[in-house]
Amino acid sequence: MFFWKKSRQQQLSAYIDGELPPPQEMRIGEQLVFDDGLRSQLAELERTKAIISATLTPTPAVGAEIFVANLEDAAPRDIPSQKTRRHLAPAALAAAGILVTAGITLASLRRRGIV
Repeated sequence: MFFWKKSRQQQLSAYIDGELPPPQEMRIGEQLVFDDGLRSQLAELERTKAIISATLTPTPAVGAEIFVANLEDAAPRDIPSQKTRRHLAPAALAAAGILVTAGITLASLRRRGIV
């Protein structure tokens, strides 16, 4: 029974994708007219396919057009050099480390009742 259901789902999937030969496609179409369970399985497979295709479709970032337009209008002097970019990441990491250390110290002082 399990293999029959799996084969049925594979046939329905092929029916949705238009991969069946015309005689099989007609047979499944006729079965869909009379079988409510088969129609519900088909609807479920179509929803699954729609969810998957929506998930796999790349969506442009909000404001991407404005960003690209601003980059095209910017003069080369407005773009930071590679050297400036390299030093930004270590500075940000150092600042984050200092904030975490200060937070841990403050929490331990509060627990001891000093602050």
